[in-house]
This record gives sequence, structure tokens and C-alpha cells, in this order.
Amino acid sequence: MDKALTRKSQLDCGIRRKIASWLRLKKTAHRQRACSHFFEPNPFRSFTSRFSQPTAISGLIVIFVVVVLFGWKFPLLGYVVPVVMAAGIGFGVFRGRYVCGNLCPRGAFLGTVLPLLSRNRPIPAVLFRLPFRWTVFALLMGFMALRLWRGPLTIAHVGIIFWQMCALTSALAVALALIRGPRSWCAMCPMGTAQRALGGGKSVPRIDESLCKKCALCEAACPLNLPLVQPAQDKSLDDCMQCGKCAAACPAKAIK
Repeated sequence: MDKALTRKSQLDCGIRRKIASWLRLKKTAHRQRACSHFFEPNPFRSFTSRFSQPTAISGLIVIFVVVVLFGWKFPLLGYVVPVVMAAGIGFGVFRGRYVCGNLCPRGAFLGTVLPLLSRNRPIPAVLFRLPFRWTVFALLMGFMALRLWRGPLTIAHVGIIFWQMCALTSALAVALALIRGPRSWCAMCPMGTAQRALGGGKSVPRIDESLCKKCALCEAACPLNLPLVQPAQDKSLDDCMQCGKCAAACPAKAIK
């Protein structure tokens, strides 16, 4: 009888120890998840990951369409343009062209709607050349500064100027998308050029050479046809928009 009680007592103690150990492990895992929210290596990733969802992309497209179609009538819509520009500059310091691939309303429209209509040809190399891109940047920024200087600095007038810039460049972007590739404009976009200058090459995809099969499916999936596998003249990963399409297309999961 005493032996049976002793055996039962030992069994109960063993169960209690296992339960206590399981609770400690669960508490430790919860603490690690809580800490990782604040101390993960890339703090922007958790904050902006929600914008990659289809509903958010649809929202960006709606913003673009509403601004282009109705900005002439409601000038306040034009202020979406400087907001996106400020976001590009702010994120550009830390993440390069992240805004181009994830938060730009026009970029979402070009990358989602225009592939259905585009001829899907390679982007001309001249659009990647920095001298050409900085010339486009200077011309567009100079035109906007001249319009601001000549007109009254009222809220409505400034909003109209921003809308005009958006409508003009969007018309050019759509024309390039129809003739060449959907995101041809993104290769020469003035704000994309500025983001590249501020933080180009940061948070770009890295290829595990031990897994890579050199199939180049990643390059085919890239909206800018950037050279992930083979080097290419006038093109650089400094222009990577961090959209993640290359990693999704890689059958070997070699892109991190």
C-alpha cells in the first residue's frame, strides 16, 4: 500500500514538473515574440508589411485614379502628391526604393492594371542611365518650381500645380507602359531616382549561390528586369523596389 502511494506521489510530481516546464517555455516564447516586435533587425518590415496585402494595393489604385480624374475639380486631392514624395524621401534614406514597390499609388496602378494592356517588352536601357534620369528630374522639378513661383501661393493653386504634375507624368507613364513594359516609367521616375541616390542598395534581395540554379526566373519576374543572376550594363540592384516578386518566382527559394 505504501509503495503504491509512493509511486502515485512520484507520478504526480513528474506531471507537475512537466506542466511547470511547459508553462515556462510558453512564457519565454511569448516574451521573445513581444521583444522581437521592438527589436527586430529591420523595424520598417513589421510596420509596412500590411501594405503588401491585396486590399491595400486596391486602395492605392483607387487613390491614384481619384486624384488623376478629380484633382482638377478638387485641388486638395493634389496634396496627395507631396505626401507620397515626402514618404519616398523619408523611407529612401533607410530602405532605398521601397516606397516605389509598396506604397506608391501610381506604381500600384502600373504594376497591377497595365500588365493586362501592355506589350510587355523589355524596358529600354536608356531609361536606367543616370545622366538621362537626372536630366528628367531637373526638368520636372524646375517646371514645378517655376509654376509655383509664377502663380499665387494659395492652397487651391498649389494643389492644382501638384495635380498637373501628377497628370502629366501619369500620362507619360501610361504611354510607356502600353508601348514597352508596365513599369517603364519607374526606371526614370524622378522620385525613384532620388530614393536610389539616398539609399540605393539597402534591403535588396540576396541570392544564396548554393541554392541558385541560374534559371533567371527571378529576373523575368522583376518589374524592372534587374540583373539578379547576370550583371547588366546600366542596370543595378540599387534600383530594386523590394516588391518581393523575384523571391516569389524562385523555385529553389534561393532569394532572401
